[in-house]
Amino acid sequence: HFGIACMVQPVNRGKGAALRRGFDAAVAAGARWVLTMDADGQHSVEDIKAFLEEAKTNPSAGLIIGARETRVGRMPPARILSNTITSAILSVLTGRRILDSQCGFRLYAADMLRRVALMYRRFEMESEVILKAAHAGFPVSFVRVQTLYCSDSSHISHLKDTLRWTVAVIRTWLDLRR
Repeated sequence: HFGIACMVQPVNRGKGAALRRGFDAAVAAGARWVLTMDADGQHSVEDIKAFLEEAKTNPSAGLIIGARETRVGRMPPARILSNTITSAILSVLTGRRILDSQCGFRLYAADMLRRVALMYRRFEMESEVILKAAHAGFPVSFVRVQTLYCSDSSHISHLKDTLRWTVAVIRTWLDLRR
């Protein structure tokens, strides 16, 4: 028995809200770890083994993030640029090397989820959790994962979402410094 549950969010309240709902349900059910994958088909279930091995090797990790291959031909150029920039910014703010801040293929420790208060409801929650996990002293580690792109059919509104991400990261970082 793998303890896999699929939850349906009948109304789109944002990616972060859906993740938080899933985290709450998994932690309430007694899960020790919560694995997430984006629903766009870009993650291979074959890579789950790497997450489980990393969790076994590094049981104190609060967050294990997939690190995709970022080279033209494997990932759309706009995604490479945005991921490189956001990962560099989060690396500076956390004092840790963040390899892929935007990958939704992640393994979250239930202990970390209980100890950090997440507030964002949209995609920026994934950066918020990196900042808060690092601030709370949890190791953040990475595993190499395959990069599967059929097309660049992203729902990202570049200007609006970049501003939203920037405000969320600055606000979170300032709150953590208090």
